[in-house]
Amino acid sequence: MKTKQLTLDAMMLAILIICSQITIPLPGVPLTLQTFAIGMIATMLPLRDCLLTIFTYLLIGSVGLPVFANFAGGLPILLSPLGDYLIGFLIYGLITSGILELTSRTPLTICLANFLEQLVNSSSVACG
Repeated sequence: MKTKQLTLDAMMLAILIICSQITIPLPGVPLTLQTFAIGMIATMLPLRDCLLTIFTYLLIGSVGLPVFANFAGGLPILLSPLGDYLIGFLIYGLITSGILELTSRTPLTICLANFLEQLVNSSSVACG
């Protein structure tokens, strides 16, 4: 069972990296499919694996691998305004996956958990 979960985690990480490159360039923070991928990861993986996958993404990007939007990477990205958004992915995963672990995974709770996190995420971007 552990090998199956590790494989699923790695596949989710690969999907996140691919979705990061599908981008519409805008001034400041580009519009990407990262948020979709984070929502999918938070919905499909248990809390521990969700946070581990997102943390791995941030870690490999911070050491310089070009996994962030527009094939960017490195610690300066995490120290820029984009970095706040990227760190917020951990909060997204924590809230969404945490809610889904505490409740049943019905379509309604999945939608509500992701919607709640989008409200939290959009209000933190607006305030920050």
